[in-house]
Amino acid sequence: MIPMMKEYRVTSPYGPRKSPITERQEFHTGIDLVKPAYANIQAFIAGTVVYANMGKAGTGVGGFGNTVIIKDKDNYLHMYAHLTDYCVSVGQFVDRGQVIGRQGNTGKSAGQHLHYEVRKNGPSFGFGNHVHPVKYVDDFYAKECPQPEKNPVDKPVVKVSVEINGKVLPEHGYLNNGVSSLPVRAVSEAVGVTPGWCPDNKAVTVNGKQLTVTNEAGTSYAPAREIASALGLQVEWDGSTKTVKLRG
Repeated sequence: MIPMMKEYRVTSPYGPRKSPITERQEFHTGIDLVKPAYANIQAFIAGTVVYANMGKAGTGVGGFGNTVIIKDKDNYLHMYAHLTDYCVSVGQFVDRGQVIGRQGNTGKSAGQHLHYEVRKNGPSFGFGNHVHPVKYVDDFYAKECPQPEKNPVDKPVVKVSVEINGKVLPEHGYLNNGVSSLPVRAVSEAVGVTPGWCPDNKAVTVNGKQLTVTNEAGTSYAPAREIASALGLQVEWDGSTKTVKLRG
């Protein structure tokens, strides 16, 4: 069990159990974890939010109350259910350890707790295709970084979400040494501006202003404040959701 899970008390493990609601025997498809009332809930694995809403009948999350589902890089779905509220939105990238909401008692629940479930992606958000959540998370990190000193459980990823005038972009930025760098073309085109490129000195410009850029996998990134200034936008950093918010 990873350190973040060890911060919780397990009240109901994955597997057969007597339902606290119906008192009938059932198979518990996730694990119930408890912290102090209304505690912040953090994502165990990074990914993209594919559901953030009250669980509705017929969706695969009916009865789970306020629910956030995050799809990881391996296309598995991580469901955080019975939340009091949530602070992420569909399409947003969520880092490992990022706060996504608060522990709650919404939906069919017998008390405040987090129902955490991992599913194979499929129709109805993978309903019925659950896997052992603790084993999945442990195996995920063991596969990613078999050497303990490089384990991402101890070293967070530095991707950040980008929001422009209330809309979250599918592209992500990065946080390095306290400075957020954003994808120049994606941000510029989101507000109707085409960035410039000078092949002679390999300079990237926005509205005629040359930016300080770094390149990764063919994408140019520049400091958020430089891009915001060139585009005439205001910039704000939301540390709780690791989101750079640009407004014009």
